[in-house]
Amino acid sequence: MIFLLPLMLLGASYGYFYGIKGDDQAAAVDIKDIKQYPMDSFTANLADMGQTRYIRTSITLEYLDKKAAEELDIKKHRLNDIIITSLREKTVSDLDSPEKTQKLKNELLSKINSELTKGKLTGLYFNEFIIQ
Repeated sequence: MIFLLPLMLLGASYGYFYGIKGDDQAAAVDIKDIKQYPMDSFTANLADMGQTRYIRTSITLEYLDKKAAEELDIKKHRLNDIIITSLREKTVSDLDSPEKTQKLKNELLSKINSELTKGKLTGLYFNEFIIQ
């Protein structure tokens, strides 16, 4: 029993130290270091069968690594295809809540990052998101 107390204190200290260190690392990213890459507007048919439904959206990508900017320019046509293909696979019910919209953001971010080799995106934001 007496051995548990030092072990618990050690574990708590470890968690506290690394929790603060993680926050410091996040705080170390200065807003001025974040770069934006605005994409074109996208309009795509949704996969709702028997109905003509579409989505219109515009997206801004964020990154920190300067190498990513050049690669985004070079691969923009591929990224457009990834986004359009992903949107066309969705139905209205796949996008009808904030949680589902966040899931789409995460999916697009993951797919785009898998295409990039020189840098990685840190964020993806919808500037416009209309479903009709």
